[in-house]
Amino acid sequence: MSRFKTQMETHCKDGHAAHLFCYAEKKGGVQLIRKLYGILFLGAGIMHFIQERAFMSIIPKSWPFKRFMVQASGVIEVVYGVLLLMNKGTRFVKGTLPAFLIAVFPANINMALKPSKLGKIPLPKWVTWARLPLQWLLIKGVKKI
Repeated sequence: MSRFKTQMETHCKDGHAAHLFCYAEKKGGVQLIRKLYGILFLGAGIMHFIQERAFMSIIPKSWPFKRFMVQASGVIEVVYGVLLLMNKGTRFVKGTLPAFLIAVFPANINMALKPSKLGKIPLPKWVTWARLPLQWLLIKGVKKI
C-alpha cells in the first residue's frame, strides 16, 4: 500500500472530509473524482484557445514556439477532460497526466514570479503562488481516478 494511500485513509477516517479527495470518496468515490478532473481539464483546455495570449504570456520568455505549446497543451487537456468525462482511457490518463503536469509546471512557476492576468484582470500574488501546491495535489490525486 502506498504511503499516500495510507495517509489518505487515515486522514479521511479521522473525519477530515474537507480534503477534496476524502469528500469525493464519501460522496461517490472514484466517479466523482474522475468527473471533477474531467471538468477541470476540459475547461482549462478550452481556455487555452479562448485566452491564448494569456497562456502564452506565462511561458518563460526564453522558450520558443509559445503558441504551439499553448495549443498543444490545450489539446492534451481537452483530450484528458473528454476521456475522463466519458469514463474512458483512465489507464492512459493515470499513466501520462502526472508527466504532463510536471512538464507544464515551469509555466506555473513563471506565472507566480511575474505579474499575471486572467484576461484583463490582474491576479493576486497569493493566487499564483497557491497554484503551485495545487499542481502537486493534482498529481497525487491522479491515483484516485
